[in-house]
Amino acid sequence: MSNEIDELRILAAQQPELQMLQGALEYLSDPMIIVNTDYSIRYVNQQAEFVFGYSRKDLIGQHINILIPDSLKSVHLEHLSEFRNHPHARAMKGGVELIARRRDASDIKCRVQIAPIVTDYDRYVSAQIRVL
Repeated sequence: MSNEIDELRILAAQQPELQMLQGALEYLSDPMIIVNTDYSIRYVNQQAEFVFGYSRKDLIGQHINILIPDSLKSVHLEHLSEFRNHPHARAMKGGVELIARRRDASDIKCRVQIAPIVTDYDRYVSAQIRVL
């Protein structure tokens, strides 16, 4: 019981830092998306909503491939598998221009920086998207 109370106290003490980090992500000038190990979207900032034309509610829980043109989805899945096997921070495709898909089915050119995030409870991947 005291271990549970100690854990709750630690979590409560971390709340201001977590809110600060969430605020920093929320107001980045680039879209930021965080996915879990199944590549299900867990977080999007307001810039991601604006650029891709989806509400946060529409994106959370969707597979990241919702933002990939149909013609590139199978290749993207291969790249995701490769990243899962060798996770490290890097520019996707060596920093070359990529294509993403908006809700209205229009495509945008972008560059994407990805990085693994490891917590005590799960693993995630962050993607910072620079629209070109």
